[in-house]
Amino acid sequence: MPEKREMHRGPTGVGTAGPGLADEVKEHLRTIAESKAAPTSDLDAFIKLVDTATSQYWPTKSIQDEALSATVRREIKVAHDASRRLIERVNNLGGTSRHLLYSEGGAGTFERFGKALLYISEQLGLARQRADNLSKSGGAPRSYANTILAAMVAHAIETRLAVKPTMTRGGLFEEVLKTVIEAVEKSDDPSVRYLMQAALKARVTESPGGLIEIEPWVE
Repeated sequence: MPEKREMHRGPTGVGTAGPGLADEVKEHLRTIAESKAAPTSDLDAFIKLVDTATSQYWPTKSIQDEALSATVRREIKVAHDASRRLIERVNNLGGTSRHLLYSEGGAGTFERFGKALLYISEQLGLARQRADNLSKSGGAPRSYANTILAAMVAHAIETRLAVKPTMTRGGLFEEVLKTVIEAVEKSDDPSVRYLMQAALKARVTESPGGLIEIEPWVE
């Protein structure tokens, strides 16, 4: 069974962790590494880093999916339409209902409340127009999360197994990346050639404290 890590969203809405690799996937990665890497390689550190990269893939993918133009347009449209319906319903309140709404705030409360609702709706309308423009730029690239994951896998191979990742067909990098992508996408024999190329062109830095930063390559 996959190793589960609690995933929650902080104040910015960003998830902190997702599920790690299943034990059988880890064992398969170990077998691949043992057959293609040097006997002195740190297999445990390699597996740990790839597992960490996989758990970090999920919040990255969540952000990517939420940034896709279709998702953004749908979310803002729903909010904008709801704000307009709320304004209509508030305007249709009878005298007693209006009194109950503003009785604690004194004179002018209902008017201020109405202006606030109108302002929110207008801002959502402007956001809706801007969201429509995202369709022209395409929103976030769909392969962003996969590219980050591939770059992390390449980094794990180079730093933990002391093997330079390459584009070699059937090589260590391709076999490991295929296994990882199959695990996260639940797909059989995925094509990873583009991801390999993007990963090898990404800029990856790791601090002495273990913090890894990736600047992905974008075509």
